[in-house]
Amino acid sequence: MKKIAIICSLAVSLVFASCDDSKNKQKEQKETEPQKTEVTTNDENCEPQEDNLINDEHLNKYREYYVLPGEFNVEETNELVAYFNYLEEIGFEIASRLEGPAPIKSAIVELEKYAKGKRKYYPEEDVNNAIVLMSDTESYVHGHAAYISVINKSSVFLYRFMEQAARLCPNIEFLADFCSEDKQIGIINHSVWNSDPLLSMVIYKTKKGCKIQMIGKPEEVAIEKVFCLSDKHGNKYYLCSNNNSFSSYTYNHLFAQFLYQKKGDNIELVCHTQDMPEVDADKSEIIFNPKRRCWEHCEWDGKYYQRIKGSPRLNLIIDGKNSYFEVEEITN
Repeated sequence: MKKIAIICSLAVSLVFASCDDSKNKQKEQKETEPQKTEVTTNDENCEPQEDNLINDEHLNKYREYYVLPGEFNVEETNELVAYFNYLEEIGFEIASRLEGPAPIKSAIVELEKYAKGKRKYYPEEDVNNAIVLMSDTESYVHGHAAYISVINKSSVFLYRFMEQAARLCPNIEFLADFCSEDKQIGIINHSVWNSDPLLSMVIYKTKKGCKIQMIGKPEEVAIEKVFCLSDKHGNKYYLCSNNNSFSSYTYNHLFAQFLYQKKGDNIELVCHTQDMPEVDADKSEIIFNPKRRCWEHCEWDGKYYQRIKGSPRLNLIIDGKNSYFEVEEITN
């Protein structure tokens, strides 16, 4: 399973500037409005540069690329070198502030060899190193820029690389931070330098490799566990869960529960919640009981977790597409 020391994040500024504005109008705007910049890379070392704004023309022309993982119609091609060269030719960028573009381009070459049957084993180390390098740069920019977005010229390159790497991946453990017990789905978390969450993605098996898609909205979710659950009909579900116990994530309320059902080559989000009733207790912890499928505010008594008297309970009712969460008020 992939163990990445640097949990990376993906973010750079996405700002639009009209191509038809005159120089005088641009000068006037600079004097009256705060300037929003996109962090790009220079050709020599691929370090972030506050440079050209992404303009409306580029966005409109290549809008289909400006999407998060799971929202893009992934191209099934073995000509990966040509594919990623094309992305660079139309204006998308490799951002790797630590080692430049060479390791990323090398990973693309090895991935193409694997796709064409010219190497026996999946280039796990090369692929993960490329993802770390690009993600580290996005994380750096997101932590230092005044105005930032998770969709920009360099993050688009990273997302498309991750999608191709997943498509060809024979084992989700090669790319996932951790997996479900049955190894059918895994989780990939990316964070900002200060450990705030940025993106959380689910990677899952298909008949042809793997796919990835977003979990929730950017900057709101960081999944820490996956539970395998089932309903009375034997249908399998995956609960992607965070009980707000990540001690490093201090700036966002991270309670998040996303229930997925795997159907064929796809997974469907059945229901989700990011709300847990609060209690007035200094040392309470939110504990999930997978047998009862409920969350409770508890305190540790030195031996067991005990529910705080009078605290509400959050229940998960699994019933296919009609699954839902409900709050149960308890007086004792």
